[in-house]
Amino acid sequence: MNYRKEIDGLRAIAVIPVIFFHAGFAFASGGYIGVDIFLVISGYLITNIILKEQEKGIFSISSFYERRARRILPALFLTMLLCIPFALIWMLPIALTNFSESILATTFFSSNIFFWREAGYFDSPSELKPLLHTWSLALEEQFYIFFPVLMLLLYKTRVFFIISSLSILLILSLCLSQWGALNYPTANFYLLPSRGWELLVGSLAAIFIFYKSEKKIFIIDNRFFKNCFGIIGSVLIIFSIIEFDDSTPFPSLWTLYPVLGALLIILFSDKETIVGKFLSLKPLVFLGLISYSLYLFHQPIFAFAKIYTFGSLKENSFIALIIISIFLSFLSWKFIETPFRNRDLISKKVLLKSIFLSVIIFSTFSFITIKNLGFHERFEVSNDIKMSLSRDDNEDCFAIEDSHFIKKWGCNVGENKNKYDFFISGDSHANTYLNAFDRLSIKNKKKGFFAGLSGCPPLLGINTFDPDGGIFDCKKLNERTFNFIKDNNIKNIILISRWSYYTYGDYNKKDIRFLKRKENDVKNLQTSRDNFIYGLKNTIKRYSDIGVKVNLISQYPQQKINPNDIYYRKLNSDDLVAYLQDLSIDRDQNNKLNEFADNAFLNIKSKNFKSYDFDNILCNKKCFIGDKSGSFYYDDDHLSDYGMNLIDKELNKIIQSF
Repeated sequence: MNYRKEIDGLRAIAVIPVIFFHAGFAFASGGYIGVDIFLVISGYLITNIILKEQEKGIFSISSFYERRARRILPALFLTMLLCIPFALIWMLPIALTNFSESILATTFFSSNIFFWREAGYFDSPSELKPLLHTWSLALEEQFYIFFPVLMLLLYKTRVFFIISSLSILLILSLCLSQWGALNYPTANFYLLPSRGWELLVGSLAAIFIFYKSEKKIFIIDNRFFKNCFGIIGSVLIIFSIIEFDDSTPFPSLWTLYPVLGALLIILFSDKETIVGKFLSLKPLVFLGLISYSLYLFHQPIFAFAKIYTFGSLKENSFIALIIISIFLSFLSWKFIETPFRNRDLISKKVLLKSIFLSVIIFSTFSFITIKNLGFHERFEVSNDIKMSLSRDDNEDCFAIEDSHFIKKWGCNVGENKNKYDFFISGDSHANTYLNAFDRLSIKNKKKGFFAGLSGCPPLLGINTFDPDGGIFDCKKLNERTFNFIKDNNIKNIILISRWSYYTYGDYNKKDIRFLKRKENDVKNLQTSRDNFIYGLKNTIKRYSDIGVKVNLISQYPQQKINPNDIYYRKLNSDDLVAYLQDLSIDRDQNNKLNEFADNAFLNIKSKNFKSYDFDNILCNKKCFIGDKSGSFYYDDDHLSDYGMNLIDKELNKIIQSF
């Protein structure tokens, strides 16, 4: 295959935005599209190799897989091996167990399935998963299982039939991708059926270029038009990097922007064009050559740096980490990737022995670590600290994941008597209040009922962007709550939620759960905020119309880090209190996070509405994550029972008012 410098340059253009995205730079909010460019390039290169070898009559499945193993496994296994010591030193037992499971999944190229089952790519905890990025490698390897066989079957057919067959598969995969983005976004993001079309776009590019040289197919060869198409492709990629973010349905029809951009560059930007000359610049070609190792190394380096510093890294720190990543990637490319790709230096026998030994090491490490529950004996904390970091989360009180909620959908709170005095409705934040409300209700001889679901705001007439009738049918749950309150003549409802989740996101303006009112609502922050205001006013009005007072509790402060890390790793340190003070969230930052929702509550003028805010109790200049005796939180945004004790008196006053 003729070497094209511009393809290495395009690899650089793919990896750079991915790194900036993982570093959290705002200007690269759509930097994750670099993976899609990689997929197109991969489909192009693999198909090109297959076609060239088929033409020469030397193609074989075994040699294909050997070449893939030489290309992918050495650098990947090196990355995994280097991760293990840092994981053993810094990761808490649960995180280490999870990491071990990801090691096992990565070893057997199923990490995309593993991370799909576990959580979403854009979730905050994903930043602390060193091997999260290997999902794309697993995806490609799964593609490589089927694609060479398909090309063998199609090779003897006419060009038109080959193109038609792959185009049909591409269209089916693209349609599945668009449907999946709206209905099963996490599975859609990780799995091959909805991603395969991106690789097939690259494959078709290779077929067009290959058969163009055979004079069997026509591609525009005019210099002016080639320059135009190359520039258009570049604009599509730049637009995607800047304008896309974690709210963009992905992959979907939106993914056509970066994919078509990569396609146009591959087809039309040769070494004689403007874009081709730019991509052939030595710095870009260099980054392209080391791009695979750079892709592998940057995520673990970022993740372990965040773990070590409790997530308190600044932008300047990421610049230093990027430089370190480039240096280590160069060493990996020069001393691992390049030698292993040379059959004269590393024989097939040595390659197979190396792979076998690596699989044994990773499998053994994973099984031992999982069996020993992440070697929990590495960290010793008192029972009081352990208790402050855990709580009875009362999951049995959450609505059952059933489209009609025909199973248990809530639970009684407080005194055992006939008449209900109040109803608690909300998401997982409401659940953190449950133990305190239960205890204080018994003390005051009051009875309540709780119903809610994680990720569901307790507002009437709106829903989240989940399938109707699915796991998060918030609208149906809240209507059932309304009818229950009306039927039982309950006069008080308490609304509790992580309000910023629907109106702002986290401190990086990510992790937003968008709200919709109509099926054709646009999934963005402004629409979500508009629907939040509508839902709030609609809820107060409808409850007021049936004589119910709406009591709303503002969101308590949200932290940036998980307190488990501090207490387990620094409990016996003389600097524990200093760490707690330094890493606790600033009150000003917390105010900004909750500003939109808090202003919405202040603007409500109704005698049947009252809001409560506990920030003056939980914050001064800082909103403390805990003290030397225990943690006020059991994760980064949920108060523990120990933390709830701080607002006991205020909660007691609310109960007494019913």
